[in-house]
Amino acid sequence: MNQNYSGGEIISPTDEPIPLPSIPTASFFGALVDGTSYQSILYLLLLFPVSIGIFVWSVTGLSLSIGLAVTIFGLPVAYVFMLSLARLNYFQAGMGEAILGTPTPKDTFRMPQGGFFERLLALVSNRHVISGLIVSILLFPFGIFAFVMVVVLLSVSLAFMATVTYPLFDNIYDFPEMSPAFLNDLPLGLIIAGFVIIGFLLFVLSLHLFRFMAYGHQRVIHQLLR
Repeated sequence: MNQNYSGGEIISPTDEPIPLPSIPTASFFGALVDGTSYQSILYLLLLFPVSIGIFVWSVTGLSLSIGLAVTIFGLPVAYVFMLSLARLNYFQAGMGEAILGTPTPKDTFRMPQGGFFERLLALVSNRHVISGLIVSILLFPFGIFAFVMVVVLLSVSLAFMATVTYPLFDNIYDFPEMSPAFLNDLPLGLIIAGFVIIGFLLFVLSLHLFRFMAYGHQRVIHQLLR
């Protein structure tokens, strides 16, 4: 079996890092029938509560670790908190595998050896702990941004396409005249068709954007775990 040597350790081909997740490609209208488009919407929507939970946990853990540092409880709390940070990116990678189908990277985190204080000091400088803390802070605004983008773009595009139902309610409700005034001189069918086309194109563009955001986020997470 072919083997590579790195730093005195034998690494088999199966131990090599898996490729970074690629953003799915599709034709412009192909995104409509591509399942990854709707998986991306689900992923971004779930990322909102997940980002809030992770941010609250990170702020609480960091505050308790610093606030209790002068007591006997501070070091155990800090130890548990840093261990959770080390697993944070793997949790997000697992979330991507469950929803988007991106394979979870190999677990490269290793528990430090030695006594309690030696393990604690080793965790402070561990790259998984540091990247987990950074991600936990930056994930919060990204989760809010992603949620707002999904809700706004889907609402606007679907509302535009829903104007096709306007003639059904025209005789029931007294709709005001359209503004700007020049729209009142156009045939109603042409106006409705314009709104529907704009909404449809916006919906398709939104699907491409959601795929880019979801798989791009997973790509960043996988890069941090390499």
